Amino acid sequence: MRATRPLKARCERKGTCNDGKVLYSKRWGGAVKIIQTPLWLNLAGCEAYFLTKLLKEKMTKPLRKKNPGGRPKITGDLRKSLRVRERDATSQERLLRDASRLYFPPKKKKESEGNYRVRKFEYFCQHYVTHIHGRFGGQPVHLMKWQTEIIREFLGALDKKGFRKYRRLFIHVARKNGKTFLACLIVIYWLAEESFSDPSAEVVSCAVTREQSIRVIFNTCRRMVEISPELSKLILVRRQPPILTNVLTNSTYEPLASDAKPQLGKNLSLVVFDESHGMPDSELWDAMASSQSMREEPMFVSISTAGDTRSSFYYQVYEKMKQILADPSLDPQTLVRIFEVPEELDWKDPDNFILANPALGSATEQGFRNRKEMEDALQKALLEEGEGAFRQYTLNQFSKFGANTFVDLTKWDACGEMVDYASLPGRVCYCGIDLSDTTALTGLSLLFEPLDPTGKWDVLIWVWIAGESLNDVCRRDKLPYDRWLRNGNIIFEGKPVIDISSVKSKLLELSTRFKIKYVGYDPHLADDLKTWTDWEMVPVPQQTNFMSPPTKRIREKIIRGQLRHGGDQLLRAMVEAGRIDTDTNANIRLNKVKSTSRTDALAALINAEFIAARHPEPEVSVYEGLSTSEIQKRMIF
Repeated sequence: MRATRPLKARCERKGTCNDGKVLYSKRWGGAVKIIQTPLWLNLAGCEAYFLTKLLKEKMTKPLRKKNPGGRPKITGDLRKSLRVRERDATSQERLLRDASRLYFPPKKKKESEGNYRVRKFEYFCQHYVTHIHGRFGGQPVHLMKWQTEIIREFLGALDKKGFRKYRRLFIHVARKNGKTFLACLIVIYWLAEESFSDPSAEVVSCAVTREQSIRVIFNTCRRMVEISPELSKLILVRRQPPILTNVLTNSTYEPLASDAKPQLGKNLSLVVFDESHGMPDSELWDAMASSQSMREEPMFVSISTAGDTRSSFYYQVYEKMKQILADPSLDPQTLVRIFEVPEELDWKDPDNFILANPALGSATEQGFRNRKEMEDALQKALLEEGEGAFRQYTLNQFSKFGANTFVDLTKWDACGEMVDYASLPGRVCYCGIDLSDTTALTGLSLLFEPLDPTGKWDVLIWVWIAGESLNDVCRRDKLPYDRWLRNGNIIFEGKPVIDISSVKSKLLELSTRFKIKYVGYDPHLADDLKTWTDWEMVPVPQQTNFMSPPTKRIREKIIRGQLRHGGDQLLRAMVEAGRIDTDTNANIRLNKVKSTSRTDALAALINAEFIAARHPEPEVSVYEGLSTSEIQKRMIF
């Protein structure tokens, strides 16, 4: 049966609804009568749903070859898209019919507004959401003591006008204490209840990668909604793209990531940053903070564990938050809670663990951690040299104790004796060069062999920096090159690229002072070095099986105190930023990609160690320079 055009009501453009009665599509040239179509229905979804019904009706008749206007053929992506949009349209229609606002107990007489808001949040946790993981799965949520204290201040503190006192919340706590779960509760509560006082609210969660943003917070929120009878009637779940929508207030929640382009133009009500220490820079942070100015009571939440470097963007935020914690008048609208074990305390004392782990409690308190588990983790850290990971993730300590760091900085600082410059000219010297890129940094390291087996290896470094402005380079690398420039081992010529001839000139100058015979270099991007004939140029393969032995030997020299670097601050910063990769065979190598800052001089030092092991200076024979008769006399016993 061929559909006819409507006589009384005709749509003005494709896909629009006229009084919920008739849908007209110019694409397929037909009209379909709609029975009881709600006006709120999404136009695109409406078109997809009823257009699909029209197409199915037309496809019941065989195709007439002579009629070019016969039934259309829908296949592939179009067919899939129509099915998805039809499903979403019917889901929205069902939700709107059944949706209702959540019930909360009425406000008590003489109860303050702040206390009532806190009571509503606690009621929401106990009656509308449940745990979805572990031994508490399926049970109502009862906030732990530390979570309750934060919520009471964050939601319950009001100013004189009745608005929330705090607009920003900063939580710094060790892993596995329920911080991400608390963030999920805040997101769902905002979407399900707070959005009624802020219609069309926009809620986002931010993480380092999109996969982390979806897997951690969004999927937890999605499961909370799906297993709750009340929330599943109020909130529409979409997985592609991942969005949760309150159908009554038209409020949405979606995950964002720092590895994607910042999405400007948003008008955000709530922003939640998960594991902020992984943010590579402040781009996404600043974009989200600046998008809340049009909201009456916006909220910005940051939750994180300690990072693995002190040169990161998050460490700068952490330092600022510690100042606010000490003096709240610096920013009265920011609530800061920091749980960590101070570095001056004994990190092996189990009594100090609770300072960084407020969830360290009994099962009745729904504690996420227990003392026995943490004591076992301590013993494992002591036996397997996992002090760095234990301090970072369990004690919530920064930087020099981070996981996968090149070496413990306390061991490195212990090797900070002054270099014996007087003895260097007569000692064997091994040179390593790391060119990296002409627009980045180039490192040169000299490794001097000790005069006797019990002596120490001395290290000297030089670094070439490309760029027209040293201040711009300092901001890019987050290192104070301008302060270290006076030490004399940083060469900055104000050029956009590094002149390789400058490196050769410096090496020629050093060769007049020291016994440099071998030069090890990374073959990548080093075609010019192959033509140098003043030294024996040795390519250093960068595969893990080649780089593991020299990397382990350098770390061993540092741990045993057999290295002497003179307290060079630039080299220390590169050692602190260095991160290592370990394969299944326990081979290790320096990973420049995972390193938090520049590591070129450290890479050059490893190249020099590679040469030192492959091309040792031959030992001088005791018979060197003696005549044949003298040698024969010495050989007579």
